[in-house]
Amino acid sequence: MVRAALYGSLHRAFRDSGIPWDECHREDRGDGVFLLVPPTVPKQLVVDRLPGALAEALAEHNAGHRAEERVRARMAVHAGEVLPDPHGYTAGSINLAFRLLDAERLRNALARSSGVVALVVSDWFYQEVARQSRVVDPRTFRPVDVRVKDTTAKAWIARPDDPYPPSAAGSRRGRAAVAVAVLALTVFALTADRPGSRGGEVSGVGPDFPGDREFLAYVVNLATGKCLSRNGAYTHPDDSEKPGENVYQWDCADSDNPGHFVLLAPGDGDWTIRSSVRADLCLTADRKPDKDQHFQHCRPGDDHQSWRLRRIRGQAPDAVVIENRGAGGCLAHQGGRPDVHIQVFRRDCPPLGQDEVGWSIRPYAVPGRRSCGEPWRGPVRNNETGHHLADADQAAHRAASGAPVVSIVAVGETPHGCGVSISGLSGTWVAESLDENWVRLHTREDHSKCLASGENGVAVRRCDGSRAQQWELG
Repeated sequence: MVRAALYGSLHRAFRDSGIPWDECHREDRGDGVFLLVPPTVPKQLVVDRLPGALAEALAEHNAGHRAEERVRARMAVHAGEVLPDPHGYTAGSINLAFRLLDAERLRNALARSSGVVALVVSDWFYQEVARQSRVVDPRTFRPVDVRVKDTTAKAWIARPDDPYPPSAAGSRRGRAAVAVAVLALTVFALTADRPGSRGGEVSGVGPDFPGDREFLAYVVNLATGKCLSRNGAYTHPDDSEKPGENVYQWDCADSDNPGHFVLLAPGDGDWTIRSSVRADLCLTADRKPDKDQHFQHCRPGDDHQSWRLRRIRGQAPDAVVIENRGAGGCLAHQGGRPDVHIQVFRRDCPPLGQDEVGWSIRPYAVPGRRSCGEPWRGPVRNNETGHHLADADQAAHRAASGAPVVSIVAVGETPHGCGVSISGLSGTWVAESLDENWVRLHTREDHSKCLASGENGVAVRRCDGSRAQQWELG
C-alpha cells in the first residue's frame, strides 16, 4: 500500500508540475525511489511546484484511507553531473542526495510537521535555484548542518504544506546567471514514512502567497483559463493609460501584449495589483455589490486597493484566492461571455471547489534572456525595415558594407525587465526579451511606449507587437 500510494502520488505530482515522468531515470528503493530529472527540465519546477504537488497528492490519498494506510514522505534534491555505468548511474551528487535524505534533522522536521512532506535541498541548489523563486518563499527554508556517515554538508529544509515562518536567513537576492554543464541532472531521492502518520488537508484556504518584492505575473482564472486583463483586448490607442477603465479576462496573450499581465506589489501583508503599463494605476474594488472592477489612481492605505493572496489547499502552489481587504469578498469570474468583466463578491468567498474564485499566479517569464549584468556590443537590426540602430545620430538606416556597432550596458533591474543604456539613444530603456537575440525596447518611464523603426528613422510609439518594434541583437 505504501509503495502504490507513493508511486501514484509521485506520478501525479510530476504531471501536475510539468515534469515529464517518462523522461526521468527511476530506480526503486523499497519504500523510496531515486530519480534523475533531465537537464532539459527547468530546475525551478523541482522547487516551485513539485514538493507542493506531491504534498497535495499524498494528502488526498490520506484523506480517503485509514490511519495505518496513510503516507508521509521525505524528499531530497541536489543537482550535479552523473555518469552512467553498467549498473545504472554513479556520482558524488547522488551520494549526497541520499545522505541528505537520511539526515536526522529532516526526520525531525517531518515528525514535527502537520503536513505530509519534508524537503531538504543542498546548499548549491538552495542558493542557485530555490533562493531565486517567485513562487516559494526562500525565507521559509531553514539552514542545517548534515552529518551522515562520512558526509558533512550544509543544507536547507522546508515543509511545503506546513511552512516555517519566514526568516531573514533565507532572504532573496538578485537573480544570478546559473551555468550548468550539459550532462548535469537534477538528483531526486525520496522515501515514504511508514503508515500511521498524519495526513494533511485536501482543500481549504492555506497560508498567504509568499513574496517580498514586486514582480510581473499572469493572473489566470482556474475556471476559464483566461488572464486578468486591463482594458479588454488592449486595442484602443489610449484606454490603457486612463484611470477608471474596466477590467476584463481574455485569452492570455504572448509577451507582445502587456495588457494581459499585471504588476503584483507586496506591502504590509497584502498586495496591490498594478497596471503593467502604468504603475500608478491600481486594481480597485468598487464599493457597491457585484460591480465591475476598475483600475484607479493608487491611493496608499486604501483598503479597496489592498488584496490578500491566499493559497488554496489541494491545488498547485501558485493557486490562490484573491480577497479584497475593503470589500471583504473574493475576485471572481462572473458570467459566461469570454470578455466578461471581473467582479468582486461582497460576501465571504464561496467554497473553494468553485474554481471561479481561484486564480493561478504565473510569474512573467522572459524567454532566452541574457543576464542583466552582461554588457553587449554589436549591430542592432529592425525586424520590419532591416535598418540598424546607429551609434551616434539616433537614426536608423540601411547598412551598406557593414552594420553599425552599438553598445548596450545594463544599469539594473526594473519591475518590467532589464534596464539598459544604449549608445546613440538618450535615457534608460527596458529590454524585453522575445526570443533568443530578439528584444523589444520599452521606455523606462512608460512601459506602453516602444522604440520603432520607420523609413525616416526611429520613433517612440505605443507598443503594438508589430515587427517594426522588434530588434535583433547581432
